[in-house]
Amino acid sequence: FSTFSGIFQSSGVCQACKRDICGRCSVAKKVAMDTKDGAAKMKGVVFCL
Repeated sequence: FSTFSGIFQSSGVCQACKRDICGRCSVAKKVAMDTKDGAAKMKGVVFCL
């Protein structure tokens, strides 16, 4: 049973729908984010598939 316990662990929260997601059903993408000074900064975010 312990070999399957890692499958259901959450790897994060989807930034689009805010649901918990695992490593198999998610993808990390770099997205441009605004900063306080108006510059764009690339930040890695996680989305569900």
